[in-house]
Amino acid sequence: MEYFPKNLKDIRKSHSMTQSDLAKLLGRQKSTVSNYEIGYSTPSYETLQKLSEIFNVSIDELTNPPVPLKENGIDENNRIEMPLVSSKNGVKEDGSFSIPIEIMGDGNFFVMKLEDNSLSASNLNKGDFVLFNYACNIKNGDLVVVMLADNSKLVRYIYIQDDTVTLVASEKTAPLVCPLSDVTIMGKVEKALVGIDN
Repeated sequence: MEYFPKNLKDIRKSHSMTQSDLAKLLGRQKSTVSNYEIGYSTPSYETLQKLSEIFNVSIDELTNPPVPLKENGIDENNRIEMPLVSSKNGVKEDGSFSIPIEIMGDGNFFVMKLEDNSLSASNLNKGDFVLFNYACNIKNGDLVVVMLADNSKLVRYIYIQDDTVTLVASEKTAPLVCPLSDVTIMGKVEKALVGIDN
């Protein structure tokens, strides 16, 4: 369980949850969660199951090395064209983007180039191209692209509660909270594309 302490801490923070919040959900003391996150103690299998349910992740995601989001060393053969959508306000589309077909899954995709470093904590940086799936089920904690009422687009972790949306980039950037009616969810992140020439 070498990777569990950091994975738990990262997943907890990505859900904007404190150690006390998580302890209440587990029916434990805050010190128990703190001990998990510093590696002083390890949870039982039953607790791992409970954590996987709370965060909607697999036990493997809690205990194994994190899987890099970025794709590297892509074979350049058999490419497919898809829409390249601009994140800049007022710009609808910038043409198309060509990527290798072997990294595609099922779905209706588009690509966006990131215009800032607000997601650098997730290894997504300015200039990276990100592959989004239009038709997908969105749940709290997913990384999505949204269009706001002013037609600007943001790539953020999304949390929906009642009629309010909270969009989170990182701990260094204040979350954006707005009415659900002001937000259009365009798609969910599938992959970041690195080392791909368009």
